Amino acid sequence: MSTSLDERFSALVDYADDSSWAEVIERAGRLQPRRPWRAALGVAAAVAVVAVAVASAVGLGDKVVHLFASSEPAPQRVVKSFGEWDDGVPPGLGSGVEADRAIKVLTTRGETTLWLAPRRDGGFCTLLEVSANGVGGGCERLERDGLSLETSIHGLGQGPLETVVLDGETGDPSADSLLLHFEDGTTARPKLVWVTAPVDAGFFVYVVPSGRLRPGYRPTTLSLFAADGSELATRDVTGLAPITR
Repeated sequence: MSTSLDERFSALVDYADDSSWAEVIERAGRLQPRRPWRAALGVAAAVAVVAVAVASAVGLGDKVVHLFASSEPAPQRVVKSFGEWDDGVPPGLGSGVEADRAIKVLTTRGETTLWLAPRRDGGFCTLLEVSANGVGGGCERLERDGLSLETSIHGLGQGPLETVVLDGETGDPSADSLLLHFEDGTTARPKLVWVTAPVDAGFFVYVVPSGRLRPGYRPTTLSLFAADGSELATRDVTGLAPITR
């Protein structure tokens, strides 16, 4: 990550009123996307789609698959927020987000929720809502394989209210599970949630426990595995230095 976390998220947090989504989006409109847009994502594995055709969400090992058409729709405030991203933007220069198709991908501890909306020309846009500590988001396209990993700090400068979140996605249809390693040798298994067409990508969100932000206990790497146990990708966890407790 070449952009500092303060620059990326300070404009997205309203400490006086975190419930003001219009204010968040007004500020977010002045920022660059959280991650660069990448090469188009290929077609997802048909086997994964067939295996879950009878349900909107089902566990396959460590992977949970959501049928896009059957997923929980986003509330109007989130739809409105996605839609305002392109307000006043010249044609062809906006995100192309289909705000009215926004869905909830997952909610994790600390009431952290990931919302997603597809883009008209492929790819997707996301909003990561972190309890009362702010919102982050961006639009992108994915390479078919690989693993993206972002570290975001919400409520920076608010002492114990700081929340550190690891989130990202993969476009590899063989992806099945994640393993997060810590400095003390222990591990955690963030849930991988796969969203079917038109998105065809797997997502994760992990709120780092406060005790895991102390030197000697911090997360170090995140690995992605296939169902047969083979390692597909590993990423270093960075961006934790500003945290002091």
